[in-house]
Amino acid sequence: METIIGIIILFSAIYIAWGIRIIKQKEFLVVERLGKFHRIAHAGITILCLHGLIDSEKHKNHLRLRRTDLYADEKDNKIDFKDGSCPVKIQVWWKIGRIGSKKTEDINDDIFNFVYAAENPENKLEEMIDDLARPLLQCMTIDEAGKEKDKVEAEIINEAASNQGVGKSLLDIGIYLDPTKGCLITDIILTNEVIKIREKTMEGEKEATKAAKRGAGYAQAIAAIMGEAKKAGATITFKEAREIYEKQRGLETVGETGANITFVSPGIQGLMTTLGIGQTGNAKNKKGGGS
Repeated sequence: METIIGIIILFSAIYIAWGIRIIKQKEFLVVERLGKFHRIAHAGITILCLHGLIDSEKHKNHLRLRRTDLYADEKDNKIDFKDGSCPVKIQVWWKIGRIGSKKTEDINDDIFNFVYAAENPENKLEEMIDDLARPLLQCMTIDEAGKEKDKVEAEIINEAASNQGVGKSLLDIGIYLDPTKGCLITDIILTNEVIKIREKTMEGEKEATKAAKRGAGYAQAIAAIMGEAKKAGATITFKEAREIYEKQRGLETVGETGANITFVSPGIQGLMTTLGIGQTGNAKNKKGGGS
């Protein structure tokens, strides 16, 4: 009799030691019996029946908030913005089980869906958030995306929280995005190609600005010549004022650069004609309304 009791005690000890599981706070264990879903065990001690023969551990996980980095294993994955393609860093903060719910049956439903509805729910999550984020970003330039990223993040979070579209697909696999930081665009990385394009664009803008300033200065100088002529009682056209300006600038350039110029002319009158000395051009001097 004592032998039988000893065997029973020994068997019970082995059974318990073999099948006992201690589950920590915020953790869960999905147990299958004979290959089919049996139950979900939460924080505390649970015992499996002949572990490996009758009961088995299908999935052990936790209900805490977690982070997934989109494209972390896809270094060449880029977003095609309106003005170039760049890698984008996006964080997704999510958890298994309804946010704020304390109903065990609701949380168990979500755990069941997370374990059985999709082969790789985290990869499925990445695909769904990419489907939301990519078209929103592709409608923008790189700078616009940097400025409007808060709006893009909010739109993704709102869409994920709905009961339609991507939100419904997330519910079906028991995943919920955090309502405050569920999606964060942390960086838009400028590639060398985009940097070079930007540098060329900036150079072009600088040259255009310089040209505009030169043009404005040129027009102001000609207008000043016309104004001074008017004060002296003469009326000259824009064309005549421009010729005066260009001759003066030519002489100043010669003086500034110290250039040597050889004039070939038949006589002093020809030289004076070449330099425009003593000529009135087409200017018409008018005093008191006469010509």
